[in-house]
Amino acid sequence: MSIWSFPTKIVFGAGEVRRLGDEVAALGVSRVLVVSDPGVERAGLLSAALAALSEKGIAAGVFTGVEGNPTEQNIEDGTRAYAEERAQAVVAVGGGSPMDAGKLIALRAKCSLPFEQLDDAIDGGGVTAATGFDALTHCIEAYLSLGDHPLADAIALGGIELAQRFLQRAVEAADDLEARGGMMKAAMMGAIAFQKGLGACHSLAHPLSSEHGLHHGLANALCLPAVMAFNASSSPERVRRIGALLGDADAAFAISALRARVGINAGLAGSGIEEQHLPPLAKKALADACHRGNPRPCSEQDLLDLYRASL
Repeated sequence: MSIWSFPTKIVFGAGEVRRLGDEVAALGVSRVLVVSDPGVERAGLLSAALAALSEKGIAAGVFTGVEGNPTEQNIEDGTRAYAEERAQAVVAVGGGSPMDAGKLIALRAKCSLPFEQLDDAIDGGGVTAATGFDALTHCIEAYLSLGDHPLADAIALGGIELAQRFLQRAVEAADDLEARGGMMKAAMMGAIAFQKGLGACHSLAHPLSSEHGLHHGLANALCLPAVMAFNASSSPERVRRIGALLGDADAAFAISALRARVGINAGLAGSGIEEQHLPPLAKKALADACHRGNPRPCSEQDLLDLYRASL
């Protein structure tokens, strides 16, 4: 038996942030904490959201203490801000970091258990180019992951196609709203699709971020070609289909070519990762749950070899 659910409401469109106050008011909420990060704040992207909330009489405190790779301290600081503002809900503004942090702040406001006890993977529950590559990696790994979820598979393929069409354009022209919108759609589709699971690339990427500070999307971009080559023998039809969507039957080559077109040329070595760093990283990658959904099983040696292939 499989259970498939897509219950999330999404309001999409240029300027639709003006509806934010209506959406919050419809929830019966009168006080919120707006969670964002310094980059979003410097770009002036908070003003429209705050204006929309104010128009509906919704009191909004602002917390921008979210790092590019959010830490537990960021969440604890945000939770204190939530309490001080007497907030009833969180509004996250920005990319994956504020959104993930916002979800955890809302959770921490209601639950004091250690975060590791809330990780369902361990039974606790019973730059534009790099960000775009994160969305693409979510779609690719969801499509390749083990399990039967045709809805997620179809959405993942759609997200891959959107990334192929729009990622390079979004990188080259910041004011290309069609390309920006296309990549927002791809990011949402990846986030929906990976309820099915992810794979080895994310297990490799997570320690690169936590141990060496690499942007999560960049870490994915640097490791993805090697992982695609690794998976080609275990899921050949799906890997070929991904390659076809990206413009070449060789999916690993197609991903490397797209990566180069958006200005991500160097491997892990270009981000300061050296051979001596790899064995400890491989141990942490093995402990990461994402590779359990990879179509080809991964040993610690496999993960070490994938890091080496990504240098």
